Amino acid sequence: MTNTSKNKVVIIGAGFIAATHLTALQAVGCQVAAIVDRNTAAAEKLAAACRQKPVICTDYQKLPAELEYEAVHICVAPAAHYDIATYFLNRGKALVLEKPLTLVPEEALNLQKTAVERQLPILICYNNRYYAANRQISTALQAKKWGEVLLLYGTYEQNFHLPPTPYSWRFAPEKGNYERAVSEIASHLIDLVQYWTGDKVNKVSARFIKRRQVLYRSPQGILSDQPTPTTVPLNIGNEDIAQINLQLASSALVNLLVSEVSSGQINSLNLTAICSAGRVHWSNLNSACIDESGSKEIASSLTIGMQEGMKDSYLAMFQKFYPLSPQPKLTSEQLNALNGAVENVLICRKAYESNIADGAYLDL
Repeated sequence: MTNTSKNKVVIIGAGFIAATHLTALQAVGCQVAAIVDRNTAAAEKLAAACRQKPVICTDYQKLPAELEYEAVHICVAPAAHYDIATYFLNRGKALVLEKPLTLVPEEALNLQKTAVERQLPILICYNNRYYAANRQISTALQAKKWGEVLLLYGTYEQNFHLPPTPYSWRFAPEKGNYERAVSEIASHLIDLVQYWTGDKVNKVSARFIKRRQVLYRSPQGILSDQPTPTTVPLNIGNEDIAQINLQLASSALVNLLVSEVSSGQINSLNLTAICSAGRVHWSNLNSACIDESGSKEIASSLTIGMQEGMKDSYLAMFQKFYPLSPQPKLTSEQLNALNGAVENVLICRKAYESNIADGAYLDL
């Protein structure tokens, strides 16, 4: 692969996903100019993997004034996205944000407005749309290869929040995280539905399930099912499982089932479209394969290149985003993806409201 970008970037946050960003950034030729994290040890650990030693900082507002960089990668909890993104947009920097864009619809709409006004490049890391198979499916569905889309159904299962599991911001609705399985993993399916069809969502219905109403937190911050003399109870304020139904502008229906408490499932995403003249299916567990059928009796599998993983999809994302020109502008493709990410935030909040309303369909 030829490295084509010489852009300098700042990474905000030094956790697991920041390491994924760093690997892909260096693969496309970007230089990490600074790493910002309140935990200096975490920032230094990430910096050790950089080809050139970056500046280490604990506060993004205290980055050296003379520091040169074109883009900022925001790899922190979604509740912090809005303030950080607004700060750097107002300073003329391109943005790469981990999903979701934010947790609050009003914040998402404000970021959309600012990005459009500033005309700055922006990328929200819904990485599944960057698998080669999904790019091909999107083109084929919108060209009506299998006819009109009638129904899409998808599942996303993880074992991530089966105890024992670390306590984190994800369990804290008071920080705006009213949805958990929905904003974390259903949002990926919602993005793929948008990307595959190019369609808008008109109505949302949802029901949530909690595996346990109470978990028990140890002094080390580990959540478990059973109390011990050293644990304290934690009331679970958001869902482990969700069923979401969407109605698209085309009248196609969507059914999504997501679970963060599925035994034996590390990370399993599946999406299927049933159309008037065929069917197509994709799974991240066999990411280079498209299962399709255009006849009543015959189904086939098309393999596209080598099997890809999450890190490959991040590399493809950043190859698309970089290099930034000396005077980078928001592209129409980036604007469409931004609009979809804003709609995604609105859908997730409507899912929360629908669950409170016993699964009623709500207009978006």
